[in-house]
Amino acid sequence: MKILAAISFGLAVAVSCLLLIVPTYSVTSSESPVVRHATLLEVNGPQALFSLAIPVLIALVPVLIPKCLMRIISGLLLAAFVVLGGFTIGLFYFPSAFLMLMAGLLSAPVRKR
Repeated sequence: MKILAAISFGLAVAVSCLLLIVPTYSVTSSESPVVRHATLLEVNGPQALFSLAIPVLIALVPVLIPKCLMRIISGLLLAAFVVLGGFTIGLFYFPSAFLMLMAGLLSAPVRKR
């Protein structure tokens, strides 16, 4: 299940990079009726990098420390990020959170009685 954790990390990196590049805002001015499109970085400044780095760092931990518990904790933290940031950028990280939870749950040891 290391592959699922790595794919989850890759998705988190890809989403963060896309959110930096793709215009996500429509900005209008009272002086001009022209609609201008802006990126997350242009509107929010350098603090947007911090917001985009959080899910990437959360998804990186299970790649560096390949333990079942780390995958589950990381998946739960990513899911919490999805819920808390749902109205802004959170939902973009849903596939990453889902894959990380699946990586953790599928690698969990099965106890026999």
